[in-house]
Amino acid sequence: MGPESGFEDKVKVVNGGSDCLINDGQPIFKDSPIMFKYIATEQIVFNPISSQINCS
Repeated sequence: MGPESGFEDKVKVVNGGSDCLINDGQPIFKDSPIMFKYIATEQIVFNPISSQINCS
């Protein structure tokens, strides 16, 4: 898949293509951000359907 190898492991299309699951639903830490590229004819807005902030 080119320089974005690992994309399939971090971003999965779900719900018939209407949603994406990031990092298998596992936490994303500030020191280990999830980065990916997408190709589309128009800009896509990624809004979280669900999230939880955990401060420690």
